[in-house]
Amino acid sequence: MIAQIRGHLTQKTPGSIVVETGGIGYRLFVSLATFYDLPELEQTVKLHTHTHMREDLLHLYGFSTLLEKDLFQS
Repeated sequence: MIAQIRGHLTQKTPGSIVVETGGIGYRLFVSLATFYDLPELEQTVKLHTHTHMREDLLHLYGFSTLLEKDLFQS
């Protein structure tokens, strides 16, 4: 499980972003609350994550606060 990610914000649109770390770009799904907390492109960002894995997909969800992550997991 990926618990958090820190890297450069390379893309952002309402609903999803791409964070590059270690030469790999990770797509994360984000809420609007997290989206509006994000810095400008190419700035460093650190997000708490929830990894959702099924037989046919792997999704990462990013959260600016632990409270938002906890509410999502409830």
